[in-house]
Amino acid sequence: MLISIIVPIYNTEKTLERAVQSLTQQTYEDIEIILVDDGSTDESGAIADQLAEQDERIRVIHQENAGPSVARNNGIAAAAGDYIAFLDSDDEFETYILELFMESYHHRPMDIFIFNIERVFSDRKQVRNSTNAFYTDMEQAVAALFTYNGVDFYVHNKIFNAELFQNVTFPVGKLYEDMNPIYDLVAQAHAVEITNQIGIRYYDTSDSLTTETFRPRQVESITERLILHQKVKRDFPSVTGKSARRLLDGFLGVAEKLAMAKKNGYPKFEQFDQKLKRYYAIYQEDIEASNELNWKKHWAWWLYTQWPAGYAMIYHLYLGQGK
Repeated sequence: MLISIIVPIYNTEKTLERAVQSLTQQTYEDIEIILVDDGSTDESGAIADQLAEQDERIRVIHQENAGPSVARNNGIAAAAGDYIAFLDSDDEFETYILELFMESYHHRPMDIFIFNIERVFSDRKQVRNSTNAFYTDMEQAVAALFTYNGVDFYVHNKIFNAELFQNVTFPVGKLYEDMNPIYDLVAQAHAVEITNQIGIRYYDTSDSLTTETFRPRQVESITERLILHQKVKRDFPSVTGKSARRLLDGFLGVAEKLAMAKKNGYPKFEQFDQKLKRYYAIYQEDIEASNELNWKKHWAWWLYTQWPAGYAMIYHLYLGQGK
């Protein structure tokens, strides 16, 4: 069975070869590797072409810069595999992970195979929280996405039946582009397997858009969660409390960045502060009704609304880890 691995590339000349090597050295060899150069301005495109010359399983797509969603969508359109996986060009798959998937598939076929994540920081490594489970009830599978940060709504720790993408694409121009497509893919699956085995080393970089100081696009962290919450409430009501918890975490994360921006004299604080509060009011009832949230997070939101500077000071001490 052919597995297609799609690798979006943008200016990662220093890590691209390492990422691709983790694919060419897979112990399961019936694969195609689709490198999608998203208009790189460094040597990434040339390196991709060189790698393709060295291994006939590698194909390269060059496109004008349009973002990772377009790169993934174009990769999906070009893929010939029965199953599809995704790897960012600065991360690495464990070389056994595709073989582990195939062993599991032959034992018990599934539409989505999910593996655990080792997060690599500059000074430490962190293995995420996961489980070993097989679901044919997608309400339980969706609940697992919310429960384990080693499962979650990432695209890079999952292998998908290619047929699932017939009606699902990655949204263009979004900062948090994984979240809702992953939900849509899992919601329509018939069987999902999760393994606690680590399958990917995810390199956490300090210049990530999701970790930098506030800028308007980060409000998408909330708007994408709002869309997700609406879907969950409609499709799997028993998971609404978990979705509400994730929604409040989004409010708290953006609020911290916005509060720090206010401290630094950000002129549009009031505009975005009011937007956050309006969004919160829409789903306040669901958030307050969630039994997945402790008093500390409810109190933190109240503190932000009353004293943004104080909230920013305590956020990392009490809420910044393990959200």
